Amino acid sequence: MDFNKKSFFIPAVSLFWLLIATLNISQTYLSSFARGWEFIWAEQLIYASGWLLWIIYTPLIFLLVKRNPIVGQVNARFVIRNILIAMGFAMIHCVLDILLQYTLWNSIVSAKPIEEFYGSFYYKYHVNVFVFLFVAGASYTVDYLRRSRQLEVEKASLEALLNEAKLTSLKRQIQPHFLFNTHHNIMALMMKGENDKAISMLTKLSDLLRKTLDLGDQQFVLLKEELGILETYLDIHKTRFSDRLKVNMNIDQSLLDKFFPLMLLQPLIENALQHGIAKSSTAGELSITISQIENHVLIEIQDDGPGCKEIESLEIEQGIGLKTTKSRLKHLFEDDFKMETGNVEPMGFKVTIEIPTIDDNTEND
Repeated sequence: MDFNKKSFFIPAVSLFWLLIATLNISQTYLSSFARGWEFIWAEQLIYASGWLLWIIYTPLIFLLVKRNPIVGQVNARFVIRNILIAMGFAMIHCVLDILLQYTLWNSIVSAKPIEEFYGSFYYKYHVNVFVFLFVAGASYTVDYLRRSRQLEVEKASLEALLNEAKLTSLKRQIQPHFLFNTHHNIMALMMKGENDKAISMLTKLSDLLRKTLDLGDQQFVLLKEELGILETYLDIHKTRFSDRLKVNMNIDQSLLDKFFPLMLLQPLIENALQHGIAKSSTAGELSITISQIENHVLIEIQDDGPGCKEIESLEIEQGIGLKTTKSRLKHLFEDDFKMETGNVEPMGFKVTIEIPTIDDNTEND
């Protein structure tokens, strides 16, 4: 809980423990009245002052819980640890309570040795243990609800990024110049009498659009499924660039059945084609390498185009493709990923990404 932003927290806590202290005093008053005993307000206020110490304790307990949240399932070790903490805390509270009573009594009522206050230890200790567990339980509940809301927000944000990637990819595929070039190539093949190639290209275009629209809401797919979409996409571009585009793919076959972020590769390939191959008047080469490094997957995409000047590189970094990709990786893996971009010698531009290897997709559904 953020105590600075939630200004109502301290007043609410103070009001709660003031109410508890009031109830304690009222209970003593009614008991004294029923038995005909004398009720001295000053004395009872002093005896109930220990409840007010919880106004200080409560924020500290909330802060402790926030820094040590429940991770995984609650087990016996967790319960025992909190009971031991509660017992130690109750001991400290009883000592402070006795010192507070002794100080107030000698300041307001009359001189009294501290030994006469030791009795409060025996009838307050077990109560303080349960009060601590009550406050800690309330704190764990609040922290759990807070983190649940945070996870819901992050999930919604992640789904929004996925939808943005899907829509961006579809937009790039149906943008006018892409469709025009594809249509022009199909017509050129037909005029040359190469109807089989024209039909094949048209089929691939339809297949690519269908696959894009049929993508589900899952965040991960098998790498071989991701590569299937990418190969269809590249086939169309190979026809567009004719002999100017050569693609080298080096894929670790053991990774084909591993799970992979959906539509991670296509925006990166689009950047390479747009800022590398398309800017070169000569034949260009695109290299795609996916390999295993210990428990991580290394993705390297490199073109041999003219590279990027400082300003152009900045524009690429802030472009939809790389910006969305980096945001998605941040949401998917937090800090357990690396993404680097830059020119390579003698010519070209390279994107390098390192992400964890995922064998089971159940936790990411």
